[in-house]
Amino acid sequence: MAKDSYYFPHDYHARNDRKINALVKEYKSSGYGIFWATCEMMHEEGGYLEFDDITIGAIAKDVNEEPGLVRDILDACITKFKLFTKQNEAKNFASSGRVIRNLDEKNGKRKIKVESGRLGGIKSGESRRNDILSKQNEADRSNASSIKVKESKVKESKVNNTIPYT
Repeated sequence: MAKDSYYFPHDYHARNDRKINALVKEYKSSGYGIFWATCEMMHEEGGYLEFDDITIGAIAKDVNEEPGLVRDILDACITKFKLFTKQNEAKNFASSGRVIRNLDEKNGKRKIKVESGRLGGIKSGESRRNDILSKQNEADRSNASSIKVKESKVKESKVNNTIPYT
């Protein structure tokens, strides 16, 4: 698997979904493969996919089917089976509620990890700063104890300390 490859949750019982069953009944395994290839592309494209000739051609190449069949299946996934929803009539964009939920969940987890990393970085920086300050204080104490204080030698003057008699 490529380093930058991601996964999305795929229900192990998806093949038993009534909408998927209807798709497979009508289009056989080609319908199932085109549906999942389209879901993968939607995940890669941020949740929305334009069903234009370029996208239809790309899906057809990926699943080794004719572009006409791919277009028919995608149209049926929107209009008949309600597996995808149209987002923009003018540009023919479609999406899937499940794909959007998957991406929202992935982004939510990513935000949590980013915040945790940020807080961990702050904590690590504080710890390094405290270590440096501690070492500096230790060095200062060590230097202070090793400095010899020069004793001053003051000559005592000889003064007559006797008190005269009066």
